[in-house]
Amino acid sequence: MESYAFVIVGGGIAGVSCAEGLAFLCPDKQILLLTASPLVKAVTDIVHLSKTLFDFDVKELRAQQFADLHPTISVIEDTVTSINTEGHTVSTTGGKCIKYDKICICTGGRPKLIAEGNPFVLGLRDTESVKEFQSRIQDARRIVVVGNGGIATELVHEVEGVEIIWAIKDKHISATFVDPGAAEFFQAQLLKRGDKMTSQTSSPVKRLKYTVDGSSDVKDAPTGAALGPDWHATFNIHGIHADMRKVTVEYETEVKEIRPRADSRDSGGESWA
Repeated sequence: MESYAFVIVGGGIAGVSCAEGLAFLCPDKQILLLTASPLVKAVTDIVHLSKTLFDFDVKELRAQQFADLHPTISVIEDTVTSINTEGHTVSTTGGKCIKYDKICICTGGRPKLIAEGNPFVLGLRDTESVKEFQSRIQDARRIVVVGNGGIATELVHEVEGVEIIWAIKDKHISATFVDPGAAEFFQAQLLKRGDKMTSQTSSPVKRLKYTVDGSSDVKDAPTGAALGPDWHATFNIHGIHADMRKVTVEYETEVKEIRPRADSRDSGGESWA
């Protein structure tokens, strides 16, 4: 049985930063980073702007490449199935049983869905949920986007062939990123496209891109990988309408209830409103 002083579960920014911090503070201890993806995310080029404000870049590295940079850190690409807190052991899908002194769980957050278990409600956070969304929207005429963050903003901008109702609790769109003046400009550009889609040509993306297992398509990436820049570039998110697009923004509103429509309830259908 392998044994480590520290075991870290999760290859995202939190897990990698935790491993690097422990390697610096405890240079004589062996550290294991367990990640489900062959790519890990590291923070680089940190600039202290103020006492509590930092500027930094996020860089994706191959798991083995990250391990080569840190002699006391080992990286295993595997998925954790169970943790025995009394025996201080971790079991993985690959059949490994790893003993630890301390463990750190950095598996990221889960989306807070407005209706858990509702088949018509889908939370977008990772590649797995986007693939599910892609399969569902192919037969959709109208969708409701709830949220005003980065993924919601990109989704509203990129989805075509469907009527979109965008429900936000703020007074302007993309409140997390822009002020009201900029939001008004972006919204005018969004609505300017009108009901008929205009032909658009994609401009080249100059950011460095990574692929997994030799694939150039993000759809082939392992499920659960968090969405990053340009996540929508290789997904066909198009509704049932050929060239229609309509966006309606509902401000300062929240979802109170999701219920079946009265007409579908009488007919035994499964349409929801």
